[in-house]
Amino acid sequence: MAESKEKTYWTALESNPDTMNKLIKDIGVKGLRCEDIFGFDDDALAFVPQPCYAVILCFPDYKKAYVYMRGSYEELKSKDYKNPDKVFFMNQKIGNACGTFSLLHSIANVRDKVNIGNGPFAQWIEKALPLGVMERSECLEKDEQMKKAHEESARSGETDLPIGNHVEHHFITYVNIDSTLYEIDSSQEFARPIGPTTPQTMLHDAAKVIKDFMTKFESESISFNAIAVVGAEQ
Repeated sequence: MAESKEKTYWTALESNPDTMNKLIKDIGVKGLRCEDIFGFDDDALAFVPQPCYAVILCFPDYKKAYVYMRGSYEELKSKDYKNPDKVFFMNQKIGNACGTFSLLHSIANVRDKVNIGNGPFAQWIEKALPLGVMERSECLEKDEQMKKAHEESARSGETDLPIGNHVEHHFITYVNIDSTLYEIDSSQEFARPIGPTTPQTMLHDAAKVIKDFMTKFESESISFNAIAVVGAEQ
């Protein structure tokens, strides 16, 4: 019997635009930056710069959250749903790396709209694209340039690094791909299609999904944090 590979853990990435912007810069991507989303009503969303390409949601106690999310994924599995070729998705095999996975999912799925340059990200995505959703994580794990960029960004955060490998927070991404809003959760087996959207309405469409999700925790003190991935001057 072959020995099972010991799981690799990375330093958890902070849910902080400055930390994520450092990672974007260090992997050679231009024309993108991250901005805080301070609320999900129309007034708060009006402050988010456009174009908005993706929304990254961070929430604690992910095990409890999955109780609410499981049904939607199980229904698609029962229909033998497979991840569409047009959606870049990778199943996460690296512990504590969901923040980086959410950012990379955001960038990879808008790579035709921004300048990915020819640095670490561009070199890695070229290797990852031909692979299956289960193999892309290992491709990332073996990429020394991407790993170094992640670690330096993760250690630049303002909060204390967690002790050991126990991290409760989880990140997922919402992004418009060919006029469909997808939820991309790297712990799942595929990206989940939610419904129609447009470049102009994507932010509000994602906000509606997030608000519906948040209402399930109204009786509990659970804090959500959201970041917009928006266009920026190069």
